[in-house]
Amino acid sequence: MMDIYSLPDSMQRLVQGELAGGESVRWVGQPIPRKSLSWASLFPVLFAIPWTGFSLFWMAAAAGVLDGFLDGGAAKPVDPGRIFFALFGVPFVLVGLGMLSAPYWMRRRTRRAAEKTVYVITDRRAIIVNGGYFGDSGVLGLASGLIRSAGDGMQISSYSPENIGQIHRIQREDGSGDLTFGTELFTSEENGTRQIVRNGFFSIPDVRDVERILDSLAEIRREEDLDEQ
Repeated sequence: MMDIYSLPDSMQRLVQGELAGGESVRWVGQPIPRKSLSWASLFPVLFAIPWTGFSLFWMAAAAGVLDGFLDGGAAKPVDPGRIFFALFGVPFVLVGLGMLSAPYWMRRRTRRAAEKTVYVITDRRAIIVNGGYFGDSGVLGLASGLIRSAGDGMQISSYSPENIGQIHRIQREDGSGDLTFGTELFTSEENGTRQIVRNGFFSIPDVRDVERILDSLAEIRREEDLDEQ
């Protein structure tokens, strides 16, 4: 189990600065993205293969490179004017190459966002210091993560016992998984659209043990409600 002092120095100072006087840490952790590629990251590749192939074919045909082969005769001299026209296909080829490399840059972005994300449970609340990480599996995690890039600064959320609400757990075979227990409203800086994203602890090890700690914090509120009644 991690502690505050096992975090990178910058994240350690950030977490310590969030703690109030007398507040003690019961658990701290960071997301550990899976090494295997998700199907969501492979989807752009499946689309990029025919896209890039057709773009290259169109450029070759527009430049006249294929004229001789299509006519069944010898290769013909290439017209410089047609080569210039074929260059209009370069942006489409670049887009295709970008989609083909999607698994690499998606994994790199996910890893950097995870390094800037810290989850904390204290004796008073749950704290999420989110550097842009919203999970690494499926379309939901990808779409949510793209709302805010890792360079947009830290999103710090604090959940007191009464705000934790119902806890949802996704557990994988190795014991890791996700805990979601709150929602956040994000506004895109580009077009102003808003989207509600389920928030929580993503890609954490020993997710069942962490759920018990979080549930014991939520139990404080339930006991207070019973006392008031």
